[in-house]
Amino acid sequence: MIEPVPVPRSATVDLVAHSVGATILISSLAQGGYAAKIPGVFLVAPPFVGEGGWPSQDMDMEPMEQLGTKLPHDAPIYLYHGGNDDTVPPAHVELYAKAIPQAQVRRLDRADHQLNNDLSEVAADVRRLGKTAAKRK
Repeated sequence: MIEPVPVPRSATVDLVAHSVGATILISSLAQGGYAAKIPGVFLVAPPFVGEGGWPSQDMDMEPMEQLGTKLPHDAPIYLYHGGNDDTVPPAHVELYAKAIPQAQVRRLDRADHQLNNDLSEVAADVRRLGKTAAKRK
């Protein structure tokens, strides 16, 4: 199992993860226990675990069908998935959209599993969210 990293309660941390790392991240967030302020969660090409996705016994985690109810309500969640992803089928982002109805879904039709090595869409959302948070202060 992955060991938790101690983070001061005063810390502000954007969370960005890719593929299986994104699945582990969102599953960990659903379990709670995080201390830092999380302005945003950005998940790139995460495999969905549960019905219609990858079997939960293969990933050693709970199915994700009711994920949205277990996540922090004050942190916007963004999902990015390429239409040409041959590692994680694009249908997985639709499963996440149902499980996390509050998520912003970015379907990138021509992108592959690595988003064609172009994270500009992700970076733009991180910057936009940062500007919005700065205006609220």
